[in-house]
Amino acid sequence: MLIARSAYIAVVPGRSDPASGARDGVRVAAVALIIDVALLLVFAAIGRRNHDEGDTLAGVIGTAWPFVAGWLLGATAVGLRRAPLAVRRALGTWAVALPTGLVLRGLDRGDAPPVSFAIVALLFTLVTLVGWRVVAGLRTTRRAADTTS
Repeated sequence: MLIARSAYIAVVPGRSDPASGARDGVRVAAVALIIDVALLLVFAAIGRRNHDEGDTLAGVIGTAWPFVAGWLLGATAVGLRRAPLAVRRALGTWAVALPTGLVLRGLDRGDAPPVSFAIVALLFTLVTLVGWRVVAGLRTTRRAADTTS
C-alpha cells in the first residue's frame, strides 16, 4: 500500500522491506501508465465517434498514437515514472505531450489540426491525465489522515 506525499511515493509506515517498496513503486508506475494510455484511447474513441470516423480498434489506435507518443516522450523527459502520481510532474508531462501530440498528428495527417481540436485536446487531456492524479492524491491524503487519527 502506498501514499502520495508531494512529488514522491512513500511506503506506508510499518513496512520495512525495501524490496517490497520498490516493487510497489514499479506497480504504481505501471498502473499509472495503463490508466494514461487508456484515457488517451478514450479521447481518440470519443473524437472518432463524434466525427463519424468509425470506432474500430485499429482506427482508435491510429488516432491516439500521436498523443500516446507525446505522453511517453513527456513522461520520460519529466521523470514521471519516478513519481507517477505527482500532479506537478504530470503537468510537466502534459506540457510536453500535448504540443508533441498535435505536431505528430499534423504530420501524420498532412495538415495542421484545427484550433478547436487543439482546445478540446488541451482541456480533455488536462482534466483526465492530470485530474485523476489530483483525485488520487486527495484520496490518499484523506486515507493517510484517517489512519493517523
